[in-house]
Amino acid sequence: MAGVTCAQRLTDAGHEVVILERNADVGGRMRTWHAGGLHCDHGAAFFTARDANFANVVKGWCEAGFAAPWRGRFVAFDAAGVAQQVADIGRFVGTPYMDAVFSTTVTGLRVETGRTVCALAKVDGKWQLTTRENGRYPDLFDAVVLAVPPGEARELLHAASPALSVVADRARMRPCWALMLRYRTPLELGFEAAFVNGGPLRWMANDGAKPGRRDEGTWVLHASAEWSVRHLDSSPEAVTEALVRAFIAFGAGFPDASAAYLWRDAEAVIESGPASRGYVWRDLERIGLCGDWCSSGRVEGAWLSGWSLGLAVRSCLARGAA
Repeated sequence: MAGVTCAQRLTDAGHEVVILERNADVGGRMRTWHAGGLHCDHGAAFFTARDANFANVVKGWCEAGFAAPWRGRFVAFDAAGVAQQVADIGRFVGTPYMDAVFSTTVTGLRVETGRTVCALAKVDGKWQLTTRENGRYPDLFDAVVLAVPPGEARELLHAASPALSVVADRARMRPCWALMLRYRTPLELGFEAAFVNGGPLRWMANDGAKPGRRDEGTWVLHASAEWSVRHLDSSPEAVTEALVRAFIAFGAGFPDASAAYLWRDAEAVIESGPASRGYVWRDLERIGLCGDWCSSGRVEGAWLSGWSLGLAVRSCLARGAA
């Protein structure tokens, strides 16, 4: 979200932008899981829109049919397992799945998928990129933005920009095991989504009950960061067994199908964030960083990070052309 938003803002200003995406499609943690008969949001579960600029964007997504408010029954379980209703603060989801918002966001952008950037270098004052799949990229660039987790940014910046490498090194991300479950018979647990404040789980959601979904037998569980750290090297089978057992304690049964996925860089430790502005940009080198880890750690934070960095890059390039 941060990288695409930054690219869109630069494209709107008349700059030629190329997005190099290592995966088969864009989305980051807003990608949707489509495998083994499961179709669900295994990363970001919803997003809010407190900032006026982002709220206006979300309004456009909703009007275009790519997003909708999620007004399900939300509860929060305390450490003793007691549930309390959670107020509706204006939560949104992509429709029919979370990655649908990119259908409109990437319109008009030049996106090249399956391109893993593995090296950056300055050549005659411009940036030269090397990808693992195709070697040196044929074009040179006036500016580069890294919209990747801090660990990946650190590796790319070690030689290219030591100052930014230090910024990325100070940031921290925590992992999250996600478990997708499918039940032939829909569960009725008294809630569609729940925050959990104790035990291995931190989030439980009936993904099929979101707006635009059809399969109400699909659930997504997120383990807590602490539990995920302790089980970082566990097998998907062991993780599935443990988290299903925890889910059963809330009234669920054994699923008919399941899949586990480890998000290694799922949660930003914001107090270690690199900048209060929500991004980092170096005019002299013309290189910057953006992402939810630079901001609030949410989808909205990622959008604000890219939106703000886009403005900084535009200003820098405009000064250089003057």
